[in-house]
Amino acid sequence: MTLTPLMSRYEVKDVEYKMVGEGRIRIWIGLAVFSFALLLIVLRLAEVALLTQPPSQYASSNVEFTERADVEDRNGALLATTIDNYALYVRPRKILDKEAAVSGLTSILPDLNAVDLRRRISLPRDEVRIARSLVPAQRRELIESGLPGLFTRAEPMRIYPNGSVASHILGLVNVDLEPMSGVEYSFNEDITAPSAPPKALSIDLRVQMAVEDELSKSVQHFSADTGAGIVLNIKTGEVLAMASMPEFNPNNR
Repeated sequence: MTLTPLMSRYEVKDVEYKMVGEGRIRIWIGLAVFSFALLLIVLRLAEVALLTQPPSQYASSNVEFTERADVEDRNGALLATTIDNYALYVRPRKILDKEAAVSGLTSILPDLNAVDLRRRISLPRDEVRIARSLVPAQRRELIESGLPGLFTRAEPMRIYPNGSVASHILGLVNVDLEPMSGVEYSFNEDITAPSAPPKALSIDLRVQMAVEDELSKSVQHFSADTGAGIVLNIKTGEVLAMASMPEFNPNNR
């Protein structure tokens, strides 16, 4: 019977040395990969910390709204226009003392309901709109109050300088400047076209105001519930004035 000779002592050492060498190579490769990944993370953190500016507590950022051209009467008198306004937002996660926030906000904006405000600043959202149409004095007070988690955002607002005059003709838009009725709705494509000029109507504001004044007196004199009046140019068919009672103020729906 033939026996297979055992490995010599030197052959065993060679095998062990080879295995240890391969293990060291794997360790170095793992360290290199880990170091490279760690370097990428450190570089990314440095980029975020050094190159990215955190938003200011009261920074104003513009929300994209569709631009709307002005509406004018036949003589260029302004009937509807858009102005910049500010809205108040809060970041609920940054409000540590909710009762102090409610007390501070209601003292500056007394129209806010404390119960509803407390609920809204507790919502699990990144930001919540609290109020729109801030007057400059209110915005300044909010900034100077030092309340955490507050910021204002510039938002356009549609206004009608003549109040209820020609309100049924002009119609109105909602708070997001989406048309709801009247000229704002019917001529929406013209008004929102890029670089659109003011939309001129056939209405004469002076005639319109005279018609509404006389119509209001007649409705009151005859104790009527409603009334309507229209003035036409008999040569061209243009509507110079058109009124309906009761009227409404599109600035305060």
